[in-house]
Amino acid sequence: MSLILGGHRGSGCTDHSFYLLNQKEEQENTIKSFKKAFSDGASYIELDVILSEDKECLALHSVIPEDHFFEKIPEKNLNLLKLEKILTYYAGRKPHKINTLAQILLALKRQKKTKTPWTVNIELKGVIGSNQEYDGFELCEAVKKVIEKTQFPNEKLLFSSFCFHNLLIMKQLIPQAKFGLLLSEKNHLEPCYSNYQKSLQHSYLPFYPFLLRELPLKFVDYLHPETSSITIEKLDLIKNDFNLNAWTLFEELSELFISNHIKFSQYASKLGMSYTLITDHVYEINHFLTET
Repeated sequence: MSLILGGHRGSGCTDHSFYLLNQKEEQENTIKSFKKAFSDGASYIELDVILSEDKECLALHSVIPEDHFFEKIPEKNLNLLKLEKILTYYAGRKPHKINTLAQILLALKRQKKTKTPWTVNIELKGVIGSNQEYDGFELCEAVKKVIEKTQFPNEKLLFSSFCFHNLLIMKQLIPQAKFGLLLSEKNHLEPCYSNYQKSLQHSYLPFYPFLLRELPLKFVDYLHPETSSITIEKLDLIKNDFNLNAWTLFEELSELFISNHIKFSQYASKLGMSYTLITDHVYEINHFLTET
């Protein structure tokens, strides 16, 4: 059984300082990066969507300018700037034009499904530390408009978010898609937005199966735990209830790392669950799987 891979921000994260020593040619959240991930063997790609002040959808991980701009830096958080202004800046370690969600969906519209029901995993962002107030209704409505305008097949979409309430909204708007709840790498609750301090539906949640049952999880299809939080014991606790798409944080690639996820994937399969890995290293892992 092979390990099913999703391309993290395309062929991998590039903007964070952790990746400075292993900088890729294709920059994160760009059409070139997404196409590279598919050519390297990804079954789907993961991209991030934020909203500008005038409610336009951009493919960036954060509204915080310093996270993505390293030459000329915007003067405000991106959710406080209009699209026209944002597009005057170049993002990335290797400066490039920012792609809108519409541009990306049009470019990937004809990508064929392989090992997963979806080809595009859209993460609806809420950024801790940015003092961003909740914009879930506006964000979800704006994403829906882009999908309608581009006529992207709804059944080829998976929506993910740390904010459970975003998924509830999106499921009402595009019920034919799949939905996955992102789970934090930390072992405590943190608010996704500055104006929702104590709501489980607006919090970064740890991968604690008993805590998660406090939510109406029948509305989601997948859990997306961070890889370091996954154990065989937790897989046993959620068996028959969920499928998993694991994600990585500052991924150190090694044979042990790959072997662990092959083990988790095989064990999940025995429990009747699907298991995929969202990774920065699609090419390297596929090469390892081919050679072993």
